[in-house]
Amino acid sequence: MASGRITGKAFHLAELFGRVTYAIEYYQREYAWSADDVGTLLSDLLEAFELADNDRRSRRTMPSEFFLGPFVYSEEDGNRRFLVDGQQRFTTLHLILLHLLRRTPDGRPERKTRQRLESAIIDGWDGSTPRFRLDINERQKALESLLEDRPYEVPLGSNLAVQTLWKRSTQIGEELAERLDSEQHRRFVDWLLDSVVMVGIEAVDRDNGFRIFESMNDRGARLTSVDLVKSFLLSRANRDEEKLNEGWREMLAEVTVVRGDTDAPKNFLKAFLLAHHADLTEGSSDPGEIELAPHMWIRTHAERIGLKHGDNETYLAFVSQLIDLGRHYATLTAATAEPRHSDGLAAVYYNHVNTVTAQMALILAAVNPDDTLTIVKDKARIAANFVDLLYVVRAVHDESTRADDLNRAVLEVVPLVRGCTSAIALGTILGAQLPVLDFTVMRTLGVRGDNRAQIRYLLARMTAHVEREMGQPDEVAHYLARERTWHIEHIFADHAERHPDLDPLTFRLMRNRIGGLGLLHASDNTSVGDMPYAEKIEWYRRHTALLAVLSSGYGKRHPKLEAVRKSHGAQRTLRDFGTAPSMREVIDVRATMYETLARHIWAPSRLGLVLPSPAPEPVLPISADPDATPKRASATRRGEAQPRKPRTQIGALIADGRLRPGTQLHGTHRGVRHEVRVDDGGLLWLSDADSFRLPDEAGRMVTNLKSCQGYKFWNVTLTDGTAVPLGQFRADTTLMAR
Repeated sequence: MASGRITGKAFHLAELFGRVTYAIEYYQREYAWSADDVGTLLSDLLEAFELADNDRRSRRTMPSEFFLGPFVYSEEDGNRRFLVDGQQRFTTLHLILLHLLRRTPDGRPERKTRQRLESAIIDGWDGSTPRFRLDINERQKALESLLEDRPYEVPLGSNLAVQTLWKRSTQIGEELAERLDSEQHRRFVDWLLDSVVMVGIEAVDRDNGFRIFESMNDRGARLTSVDLVKSFLLSRANRDEEKLNEGWREMLAEVTVVRGDTDAPKNFLKAFLLAHHADLTEGSSDPGEIELAPHMWIRTHAERIGLKHGDNETYLAFVSQLIDLGRHYATLTAATAEPRHSDGLAAVYYNHVNTVTAQMALILAAVNPDDTLTIVKDKARIAANFVDLLYVVRAVHDESTRADDLNRAVLEVVPLVRGCTSAIALGTILGAQLPVLDFTVMRTLGVRGDNRAQIRYLLARMTAHVEREMGQPDEVAHYLARERTWHIEHIFADHAERHPDLDPLTFRLMRNRIGGLGLLHASDNTSVGDMPYAEKIEWYRRHTALLAVLSSGYGKRHPKLEAVRKSHGAQRTLRDFGTAPSMREVIDVRATMYETLARHIWAPSRLGLVLPSPAPEPVLPISADPDATPKRASATRRGEAQPRKPRTQIGALIADGRLRPGTQLHGTHRGVRHEVRVDDGGLLWLSDADSFRLPDEAGRMVTNLKSCQGYKFWNVTLTDGTAVPLGQFRADTTLMAR
């Protein structure tokens, strides 16, 4: 820059990513964003898009711009920049664009969207090698695998930045699949590129950029929320300040050092406030305010939480409680590092893997400052088991397991357990809050495009459980590792012609049911994917127990397996089927095996949860007919299988009365007409046993295409006999289905 002045300029993402490549200055830290960081960015973007999209539909106006923050750069020449500050967001945005491209179908209707994304991701090609907009050599192989939609395994010895990149990439792919449907896809891409703005601060040159970086990161470190809370509280306690300060410092050291997590003190403060002081009734703004600025929330609500102006003792008591519970929190955070079966805290780890952060608020709400460590662990075990069971019930019923939804559900229970006197009392309170436990649905539970993480979790837990019961090492942490080195394995290869007794659609539906699945290491999964069944089971012989059991003679080589069969009631299901069985038999029997294992692993009595006693069964008046059998009146009781009604976008149309339960949607692919039935909860049923939440997934299954835009593929027949695409029907509230 000739002027020698630092300047700023606003860039839309289309301009930011569409014209130049970026390199990272040597003094920048590695890519290190956490799952929470990426989740927050995705949530901010998707929520802002939904608001803008609704405004566009209702007002037909251009969406307002969304500011994503500043970044600092130096310009090397006309098409290359060095990022001085901001690479965490740039890298995450680049990954989001890559996953959006992967979800964009080939074909003329989406050609423009693909072109826009490709331009934002790639600067050009060197032969067959793409030049990515973020030009960082160590990331090349991982990004190429994403671009080409092929498997990738992080090489041994890769640096932490590449490992983190792949973890966050997997997270982004899963969250976009769950939260963005195909009808919104193109509009989201356009909004992201055209309405999201970052402000670039251009340094005079690279040396000047380094000085800016130093001033932003090395000088005048800002006080954290925890620092501000400490200052506010201790300055008003006005007694024993030195003692309180020393206790505070020791508590923070314990909380932080356990996992080396510098965010731990703030996370503890937020969990403490939610556990003991926040208003968690529906519509309360407390959770959001605490998440954003816990120090401001304490100041604003000081009187409500018992901090009386001029009363030093209230501040003293508050600080003492905070310090005592902080030490217990250190124990809990330690349990998130690995599954601790020895003290019963394995579920704390499982919930951490599933990003259910509200479990800490639930546990702390039940813990009293003077509880012994044994009591704290007992309460933590029961509360964490309750949260894990909520996740599992939602997973098997194909309901939302998004962290936001689960955290909200957990926080609703927090006020009920505050100040709980004992572990037994806690188990009784939480047992009464359990949903109906119906594991029979696992017989037809299947892997879909949007529930792979949940199916993988169920398979990991059940596989590891059986292996532990057989005396083998506990491998559950490896099965659940974020690196995704363990894949879902289909027992039967994707060759419908090998099963002439099944039509192609039935074959695809059955092949994806949980009875036909297992866990296999990524490298082995690639090797055996196309093998016939008889060859696969020989390969499985040396792998995970629930696949190896399919090989002949496995039980004789592992005598402890018989004890597991008997203790779990799985003598007829935990077995092999020979070398040429019926595909239907294998999948149906193994689905029952998984159901049996799930009933055992997640039995409330094993988890310390006490189900309420069933109410007396009302009996209808005795019939005048002396030979008539007395009949029970229908009653909804906990523990009985009751129909569940997941919230889906189509479910909203049912609730509005525009679609009736039982309505048949239809679509045509290559001259073949396909139909799907809508139930009262908005689920789409392709058979009596196979349901889908998303129109995309139901369409993908019947067409056997890699992706399907369900809101365009499926059609609704209107009252006048004409048909319109489902997306058009949803958008036009004047239309009614026949």
